[in-house]
Amino acid sequence: RNLYLVYKEAINNIAKHFPDRREHLVLARLQQTTAQIMNGDMDAARQSLGRINRDDLKQMPKDAQARYRELAGALREHFENVKNLEVLKADQAAIQDKLKTIDSLTTSGDKASAQKAVSLAEQLVTTIQEKYPDNADAIAGAKLTLANTKLAAGNISGAKTEVEGIIAT
Repeated sequence: RNLYLVYKEAINNIAKHFPDRREHLVLARLQQTTAQIMNGDMDAARQSLGRINRDDLKQMPKDAQARYRELAGALREHFENVKNLEVLKADQAAIQDKLKTIDSLTTSGDKASAQKAVSLAEQLVTTIQEKYPDNADAIAGAKLTLANTKLAAGNISGAKTEVEGIIAT
């Protein structure tokens, strides 16, 4: 059995049989939250920690209050990281879609389509420079895509300038 299920039973027993022993309930919820985090069940850990009554927590010793803050901080950090990862994945998907469109326009053999690809590639370079200013490889890759689109559109000097700019950095 999972350790946090044992704590769940203990919490239920404490709440049922010893409703006036709030300090034991708080400590059991802290232990349950810890076990849930160790098991990777972050949603359940957030719920368990959220069930701790603030007034009861204020009555607890400083070490229990500190443990609560540590657990709350770890959960907050985890969920912020999850949110940031979701944003990053969405950005990556948008960039991949734009690259596919650029590739499709560039390889169509039509100069007008290739010129549209140049505009999209310029937007891509700007987006990557703004969102990922410290990622030199991503910026260079976007600039290389721009050089390729300029070449496909017949702008050889523009493509050369882009490649020279990549080499210089």
